[in-house]
Amino acid sequence: MALTGTWRFVRIDDLDPVTAVHGRPWLTFDGDGQVYGCSGVNRVRGTWTFDEPLDASPDAPSDGQGGPGRLVIGPMVSTLMAGPPEATACEEAVQRLLAVPLTVREGVDDVELVADDGRAARLVRDPHADDTQAVGTSRADAQAVGTSTDDRAAAGPEHHLGEPTHLPADGPLVVTGAVTYRQRIALPPRSVVTVTVEDTSRADAPARTLGRSVIHTQHEVPVPFEVVVDRSELDPHARLALRARIDGPDGLLWVSDTHIPVALDGSAEPFTVPLVHVAGRQG
Repeated sequence: MALTGTWRFVRIDDLDPVTAVHGRPWLTFDGDGQVYGCSGVNRVRGTWTFDEPLDASPDAPSDGQGGPGRLVIGPMVSTLMAGPPEATACEEAVQRLLAVPLTVREGVDDVELVADDGRAARLVRDPHADDTQAVGTSRADAQAVGTSTDDRAAAGPEHHLGEPTHLPADGPLVVTGAVTYRQRIALPPRSVVTVTVEDTSRADAPARTLGRSVIHTQHEVPVPFEVVVDRSELDPHARLALRARIDGPDGLLWVSDTHIPVALDGSAEPFTVPLVHVAGRQG
């Protein structure tokens, strides 16, 4: 089965995805194991792997429908933008679904993504997307997420996690790096890494969150992250800092406890964010 290309959601559980801010959510799977798109309100990006069904055979008769394969997306990062309640509910359903392994059922011109607990989505291939583009972004898709095609090429799919960020002053601020900890303790299943960029310039007020990346990780540390900040939200005199935490099914496990400043011009090298174990910190 060829998942590469751009797909649009036409159903997610019992929700009609057309209620999303930018129209129907979409995903582009490229041939290098990267997936990106818009989950309804925010841009998302991550990695993907697909296991073909064991009974797949090129000699088998074709009726237009393939057997189920297994799709794993992750870790997934997201921009942080607010939206109306209906669009936010749609986006949350999309992101929850993409956070777990999915069975892929191929139809004639669509696919169904099904989680083990029965949650599901139906996607159709976007006939207007240019799947041969290196970054897989049509002008319509670029406009849908509120940037120009050139900005998407600079700040979106072609920017790889762990690389230095050098963006034009009018583009988004993209902060990259990895979170890690020293303890030789395995992350429990369903752990969630949250990294935020905050404005800490006001000593008499709580820090203001400008960007957030929520990663449903499926591997051990270090966990790469990418946080996108809209420059229109930045005050020229803002003092930015990184904060990170890892939550397990039962609550907070690791947290950053040092001040990590972020340059407004985005010229810093990728960050390494050390975390301390909450139990050890309290003890």
